[in-house]
Amino acid sequence: MWYVRKGIILPTYHLPHTTYLGDGTMSKIRNQLRKLWEFLRELAGENDYACYRNNTLAKGQEPLSPQEFYLQQLQRRYSRISHCC
Repeated sequence: MWYVRKGIILPTYHLPHTTYLGDGTMSKIRNQLRKLWEFLRELAGENDYACYRNNTLAKGQEPLSPQEFYLQQLQRRYSRISHCC
């Protein structure tokens, strides 16, 4: 492929905004970033419903809706005595 810049015709590998890493480096970086994102979601608790749903379906049971699950989690968390302060 070719492109024109300031009246000069150049092949696309001369584009200043592109980087060619033909050894699969970009896919490795993308995989590492995806794994980091999944870890951060797990750490923040965003993945709780997905894990619950997968485990419940594997047991052959009907899972709660996301809203019901969220309310159950809130009730479980705040119905106990807090040992803080």
